[in-house]
Amino acid sequence: MVVIAGFLVFWLTQTEWLTSSHLWQKAEGTLIDRRYLLRGEDLPDPNVQLVGLGTSSFKLDALAPEEIAASPTLQLMQHPWPWDRSVYAAILEKLMGAGAKVVMFDFVFASETDGDAVFAQALEKYKDRVVIGEMFADEIGADSRTKKLTTPNERLLLPGTESVVGLVNIWTDPDEIVRHGHYRTSIERESGLRGYPNNLTHITVLAAKKFTGKTTLPLQDRPNLIDFQGGAGTYRPMAVEEMFVDKIWNGRGRGFNGGLVFSNKLVIVGPMAEIFHDVHDTPFGEMPGPEVQAQMMAALLHGSWLEETSKEFNQMLALAASSTALSSAWGMPRQMSTARIIAARASI
Repeated sequence: MVVIAGFLVFWLTQTEWLTSSHLWQKAEGTLIDRRYLLRGEDLPDPNVQLVGLGTSSFKLDALAPEEIAASPTLQLMQHPWPWDRSVYAAILEKLMGAGAKVVMFDFVFASETDGDAVFAQALEKYKDRVVIGEMFADEIGADSRTKKLTTPNERLLLPGTESVVGLVNIWTDPDEIVRHGHYRTSIERESGLRGYPNNLTHITVLAAKKFTGKTTLPLQDRPNLIDFQGGAGTYRPMAVEEMFVDKIWNGRGRGFNGGLVFSNKLVIVGPMAEIFHDVHDTPFGEMPGPEVQAQMMAALLHGSWLEETSKEFNQMLALAASSTALSSAWGMPRQMSTARIIAARASI
């Protein structure tokens, strides 16, 4: 009976019925998260800098009226969301003027709005050094597995600027925790179909390639875990509105130092305010989406990711563990019988 029970357990651990169950995936995810925490945290990559659109960026309540009046960009930030796109053009120009090597906007500029033409010209000017987002969403009124690709509006993409667009999606495991990196995919693959080429690239891959000239990616057929450097706050965002206050920009107190903080860096500009609802669960707890992108980016720059063991290796490991357990269980009755004989002889 012990042998039968052992092989039954082994067989169950190899079936999709068990491994696809919520309980199994939750347990497996918890073990993975525990290993992340045991491994500890690492320092942020000094090549990656984060600029955030936080709550203060919309209220501008930390700035004096005269500081806002002195900046046309800050005056545009006072207007209701979505901002005039010339704000993003000004951000891009400011960062490039400070010596940023690559700028990544973690936004999908899908709707048409004022300032599109200005931003489009800036994107064309820096097309080899800037990336913006596109994203998958569920197709309305269709099967939940059918995906729609939402792209930047046509007014932003002038001829020759196709290379500035990449996916901003952050995928979660079945238990809604971000662990695995997805770097290339297609609409068909996201809709559950197989056999189609992966013709869409993640925004972090495009940015990393523009930063280094090349990018090494994990094998497509081998699941990989993101090499997180730590929890939320590993990459601390700098407030975007403070870039346009001269005394803050030129001072050293808040780190801009005349823009030197961005010199030769890969800068991610992303949504940090609560109104964006861009927060994700990770092995290290909740983390804003732009910081997840920053941690993925840093890992790509170093060609660093955590590969899972193959299915064959896992099967061999499970079989070895089952065999060891069975051998121990098989030997226990004999050991107990021997112990009883010795005890009986000792009592004579």
